[in-house]
Amino acid sequence: MELDITNSKESMTSNIMNHFQTEMQKYNDIMEVQVCVPMRLRGELSCYNINSKIQEIYNPKFNDGNEIEILLEKKSEDSKRYMIRIGDKVLNTKNNYKCTNTEGDTTPVFNGNIGIVKEIESDGYCTIDFVGIGEVVFSKTDSKNLELAYACTVHKMQGSGFTSTIVGMDTGSFIMNNSELLYTAITRAKKYCVLVGNNYAISKAIQTKEVKTKQTFLREMLLENRHRLKVA
Repeated sequence: MELDITNSKESMTSNIMNHFQTEMQKYNDIMEVQVCVPMRLRGELSCYNINSKIQEIYNPKFNDGNEIEILLEKKSEDSKRYMIRIGDKVLNTKNNYKCTNTEGDTTPVFNGNIGIVKEIESDGYCTIDFVGIGEVVFSKTDSKNLELAYACTVHKMQGSGFTSTIVGMDTGSFIMNNSELLYTAITRAKKYCVLVGNNYAISKAIQTKEVKTKQTFLREMLLENRHRLKVA
C-alpha cells in the first residue's frame, strides 16, 4: 500500500491523475486499474471530474466517430454530461433484464456491471463487452443508464475487486467520510492500493463511525443458549 497524504488544501485531482498513469504503465489494463472516490458529481474529487480528465488522456476524440451523449445533471448554468466513445470503460447503473447478446440471446445486465464499449452505431445502438457476461447490445434507451467508469463511487464498487485501486478522499466529501467507507474503498484492491488524500479528511474518516451501536441479537442468543444448557 502506498500513502500520498498531504496537509495542502489544494485539489487532489492532479495527484490521482499521476498515480493513474503510473498504475496503467505497470499493469497496462484499464479493467484492472480503478479510481474510487466518495462523490459522484460534486467537487473536484468527484467521479465526474476525474472521469472527464482520464478520458481526455486515455481515450480522447481523434475523429468524427459516433458518440453517445449521457446527460447526468441538467441545470440552467451547467449541464453535466459524458460523451461515451468506442474504447471507453463504462458502468451500467440500472438492472436491465431485456438486453441481448451479439447472437440474439437474452442476456441480463445488472447495476454495477463494468465493460468496454466495442462499437457504436449511428442510430445510438452500441455493443459493450461486460466483465463476466460478454458482448451485449444496448439500445439508445438502454445507453442512458451508462456512465464512464475510470472512476466510480465507493458505493458502486462494493463487492468488486481490481489489481490496483487508487482511493481519493478530501474535505469536499466531509459528510460521507467515515471509517466504513474508507475501509470499503481500500479493500477493493487485490494487489496494490494508493491512498491519496488530505490529512484532515483521512484522519477524520478513521475516527468517524457510521454506526456507533451495532444492532445484533447476540446477547439474547447467548442467554437463550445458556438457559437451554441448564434445562438439559
